[in-house]
Amino acid sequence: MTQRTWTVALNMIKGKVMTSLVTPTQVYMAHPSGHINASNASHFRAQLEDALLNHSPAVLVVDMSQVESLDSSGLMVLVNILSQAKMQNSKLLLCCLPPCVQMILELTQLDRVFSISNVRPSMQQSPEEWAIAA
Repeated sequence: MTQRTWTVALNMIKGKVMTSLVTPTQVYMAHPSGHINASNASHFRAQLEDALLNHSPAVLVVDMSQVESLDSSGLMVLVNILSQAKMQNSKLLLCCLPPCVQMILELTQLDRVFSISNVRPSMQQSPEEWAIAA
């Protein structure tokens, strides 16, 4: 079995911690928490753009399990990041959506646009398996 090394970086979004896991297999996982709204959407966007531009992952996974709410500003960040990921030949995967976020994506029909997983992909999966999930 191949052993993988994970590096943990902590980034702040208006007082909330966003943990990013970077692997040598080019999977970047972001863990936003709290309320993503107009007051902090630019910080959320900067964190995800940094992940795409500086780490060039094959798959950018956004674990939404700790997100309490998402307004139109936060939604636009996700749409813009999806567009940027596609331009870089990266994939964006949203996972562990709380009901409030799932409902917003369904109402806007963006659940048809985003790759969504009900479970967090395992660290034991290969990069190819992560890409298939996305």
